[in-house]
Amino acid sequence: MRRLRRDRRAATAVEFAIVSVSLVSMLFAIVNLGLILWTQGSLQTVAGLSARCGALGATACSGGVPAYAVSLATSWLGAPVIGTGNVTAVSASSSCPLGGSGNAAPGSFYYVSIASPYFAGSWLPYPFNNYTINVSACYPM
Repeated sequence: MRRLRRDRRAATAVEFAIVSVSLVSMLFAIVNLGLILWTQGSLQTVAGLSARCGALGATACSGGVPAYAVSLATSWLGAPVIGTGNVTAVSASSSCPLGGSGNAAPGSFYYVSIASPYFAGSWLPYPFNNYTINVSACYPM
């Protein structure tokens, strides 16, 4: 037994096995946080372009702003992340409610809001498994 206690040949492998679990978990969390931020940025751009399309009455969104937002998000993100039920489009909104409560800009705006559950969240641990991405954009009319 003493001989086994003094044997140091596999110490590095054991240390790596202990440390690698936390390193792989942190790497996994960093990659998923990057995916969440990338998806949120893409959906924010989709909301802005959809609001602009609706305000200008462009032919690209003649089938409806929610359908335009869904097709744009699908082409940008490569997966059907949102459906038309996730998109709210309000024409001629009397204010632009961006920036929290009390920070609404007066005027006439086309307002688009997108709420989407994180598409890879069903198999992730807490806090990523129930994350909903909420974005909104206004465009003056």
